[in-house]
Amino acid sequence: MNCSLEFLPFRDSLFDAGISTLVLGYIRNLNHALTEMPACYGGRTLLIADLHPVHAALGWKRTFAIPGSNLAYEIHHYHHTLNDYTCVREEPAFC
Repeated sequence: MNCSLEFLPFRDSLFDAGISTLVLGYIRNLNHALTEMPACYGGRTLLIADLHPVHAALGWKRTFAIPGSNLAYEIHHYHHTLNDYTCVREEPAFC
């Protein structure tokens, strides 16, 4: 299935749990994505692991290095502030 995290094609409360690992930096509209995701889990467990907003502000980047070479690839991502995550967390879907 090919879909956008901002518009998930699943009915509400379909899943028991979810994991989002290093995904949110690729989402332009963080607010929409983080309100869409909990709907699929019906207020159950949703684990989010991503580049910490403070680290992004310090210049950390998403890069992938090729072992045994000097080549590294930087992946474009959107920098979200800690406030971006905090504001969304206060939405009813996260309470």
